[in-house]
Amino acid sequence: MKLPPLALTAPSLCPRCDAPALFVEECNSCALPIRQCGSCLGVAGPFDRYCGFCGHEIVLGRKRSGARRLWLLVALIPIAAGLAVGLSPLGQRAVRDAGSGRSTATATKPNLADQALGLTATTPRSWTHSATASAVFVLSDPADQPVTSGSASALLTATPKGAVVEIGRPAIADPGVDGADPVAVLAFETAQLLGSPPTGYSISTVQAVRAINIGGRVSARTELSLAGPGSVSYVFEKVYISAPRGGLVLVEALAPADQLTAVNSLIESIRLTR
Repeated sequence: MKLPPLALTAPSLCPRCDAPALFVEECNSCALPIRQCGSCLGVAGPFDRYCGFCGHEIVLGRKRSGARRLWLLVALIPIAAGLAVGLSPLGQRAVRDAGSGRSTATATKPNLADQALGLTATTPRSWTHSATASAVFVLSDPADQPVTSGSASALLTATPKGAVVEIGRPAIADPGVDGADPVAVLAFETAQLLGSPPTGYSISTVQAVRAINIGGRVSARTELSLAGPGSVSYVFEKVYISAPRGGLVLVEALAPADQLTAVNSLIESIRLTR
């Protein structure tokens, strides 16, 4: 029988015949299949589960270093970095901007500015805009330019090829309505429009009058479905925005349903400067 080692070194002899058997899979003397301990590199027999020298479970293979658990600390680095950025002044500012509908990283530079109305806005690419003394018109199709030459009420009965957006500062003269309250003014005018639509047209509510916030200003918005002669169908959107120095800015848009998203993006980009 093989005797225990006399020194603190791993056994390196064949368990059957005591022939040197280090770093081999089979004893060169008696052909006994042998295995090597993954911890102390000692030699064990084919049926040994535990190393007779260090007690390591041989079936587990090579004993891994305790440093392998450091991957947990490495995985925590992105989390710690995210918390640090989120709690920093820069992160807090980004959260505030996102909550108010602004983005410091992806903000689009306004391409529409009108000093007379005191506003800036971002129009979709390829859309055109023109201005008169009292209003600004934004068109998705330049062929709709004649639509903008009529009165403000003519927009409802127009049949443009694309979207038409009109922005102006109307004189509010609705009886019994606070002219500084966008919700009250829009609710009064929408009720009149639903009660007396233009001849030959039918109007239904898509979204009722509701208070919203556009560019930090108290606003009101409604969306109506407009059906006219010859199966003509549009979405009519009307928005009132309170101006910083008093009064209201009116936004009216007539558009096919497939261009409503672009119209809404334009309206939400409006910023009043005075």
